[in-house]
Amino acid sequence: MKAIKHITDDMLEEVHDAKHRIERAMKFKPLYPDIARRESEIAAQELVHSEKDHNSVMELIEEFKKTKGDPPEYMLEFWKEIHKCYMEKYAHVKYMIELFNKS
Repeated sequence: MKAIKHITDDMLEEVHDAKHRIERAMKFKPLYPDIARRESEIAAQELVHSEKDHNSVMELIEEFKKTKGDPPEYMLEFWKEIHKCYMEKYAHVKYMIELFNKS
């Protein structure tokens, strides 16, 4: 459970960092287009990192199921809440990046 907690913290932090980078890219675009583009690229990389953390958590949950059976209800509820929050934030930031790249 501790590993899942640590990785979910990192996963959410990566999405937060991606949001910060794409917001900066949008602000910089009119005056510093090259820096803005780079910020957008970093934002996209941060999302990739968050996806890798997401996959790691999914693997840990599957491993738990294989070795110990169904996870306790509190573990599943924790993951459900975190996962819902993550998916919403991830989709929002991904959309921001797509908008940046279209403009």
